Amino acid sequence: QQQQQQQQSYQIPSQSQQPQAQQKEGTPTGISRQPAATVSLFDAARARLSRETFGHLMVCLKAFSEGEIESEVALERLGGLLEGNEELLVSFQAIVLANVGSFSG
Repeated sequence: QQQQQQQQSYQIPSQSQQPQAQQKEGTPTGISRQPAATVSLFDAARARLSRETFGHLMVCLKAFSEGEIESEVALERLGGLLEGNEELLVSFQAIVLANVGSFSG
């Protein structure tokens, strides 16, 4: 039960909430800016990154969502993890920036 709460704290809809069919026909080049894109963004990240890198990415986002690291630190880590993956980098940075201030009490 606790895990689900953590996931929602940084606005990642759980797999069950979003129908996934719409994104499966070919990979979109630009990830659309709708909230529904968050799930496909994580799918895209999981597909493109190594398992290890994806794991680090999730740890970074979780730490940020729980207020353990500042947004600057999170953005810096994302830059390192997603080097060469501009689309992913921009999208994840947007998530961090959109959530700045909503986690720290």
